[in-house]
Amino acid sequence: MPTLSDIHKHFYSHRFHVVASGQIGYDMKLFVVGQRRISKRGSLRNALSRCLVEITIDSLRRELNAEVRCRNHDDINLFVSRMGLPELVGSR
Repeated sequence: MPTLSDIHKHFYSHRFHVVASGQIGYDMKLFVVGQRRISKRGSLRNALSRCLVEITIDSLRRELNAEVRCRNHDDINLFVSRMGLPELVGSR
């Protein structure tokens, strides 16, 4: 399993920001934020789409659980695919 430092580097390289992290027993918990600009048709301004992800990694069971919250529900798949989770914990 990766260390917390490895996980921070992974998300940074995928353009996500870890806003809080820590180890509780055998579990690692992280709160990760991602955002992207969305251009709106007919508007000179770009909107921001943001997503908050709560991640728990159980190092004994080698399990990762992620709860994803986005203002726009349609953005969840985009953010999850950009996170590179299979390469983080090793695809099976």
